[in-house]
Amino acid sequence: MLSSIRARVVCACVALVVFSVVSSTATDYLIAKVNREAAIDRDLTSSANDRAAAIGEWVAAKTRMVSSLQDVVLTTDPGSILKQIAVAGGFFDVGVGYPDRTAKFTDWPNIPSSYDPTSRPWYKGAVQAGKPVAIPYVSTSGALLVALAVPVIRDGVLKAVLVGDVALDNVVENVKSIHPTRASVGMLIDHSGRVIAHPDPKLRFKPVTDIAADFARVTTASDGAGNAPMKLAVDGKRKLVRSQDGQHRAFFQPVRCQTSKRNVRDPWC
Repeated sequence: MLSSIRARVVCACVALVVFSVVSSTATDYLIAKVNREAAIDRDLTSSANDRAAAIGEWVAAKTRMVSSLQDVVLTTDPGSILKQIAVAGGFFDVGVGYPDRTAKFTDWPNIPSSYDPTSRPWYKGAVQAGKPVAIPYVSTSGALLVALAVPVIRDGVLKAVLVGDVALDNVVENVKSIHPTRASVGMLIDHSGRVIAHPDPKLRFKPVTDIAADFARVTTASDGAGNAPMKLAVDGKRKLVRSQDGQHRAFFQPVRCQTSKRNVRDPWC
């Protein structure tokens, strides 16, 4: 009788110890898991925010330089000032298009009479938006550039559209440098879902859905504020993806992917 009671007590004690160990281990695992996911979220958010801010500030600074020419291009001879801004801002070209289909460019002295600036993407984009726009494109020489266009409006009437053409080399290098882990990748996409910058140059101007069909959910979800990282399948691997809109969200959207630890043409032509 006593032996039986002793055996039961021993079994009960062993069971209690095992249960305590398992419960403690499970609790520790859950806490570690939550903390790890929170750390990943903070890392993704911080990195995306920093990159978005840097790109936004760069675009804003260049746009301000172009915008400063609004009064100048309404004078009879803005050429010399346009050249000064082109040199000071490191622009490939600075120009202006007028509603009467005339145009002036710092790097294009002999503009053919058949050239119509009002039909160009940068002109149309600025007019449609009614505010400065940034339109990335590939020049005829193969360089990745962005056209920063600013509408000149006086008393509600469009007088001209300014445009500055600048290289995206620094922006591309900024995005390519996103490698907090071996499996992390950064990219830049525009409002239409085209890849502007990616470590793989072959993906330039390709739909982001060519990388993973689920990226369509990222570009849609990023319209809301405070969006959380999303889990996507990329090349057969699970990824956590975080997107962050820049100041010029209409055209630039930094996106960063991290492995989940849970199983154009030239507008001058």
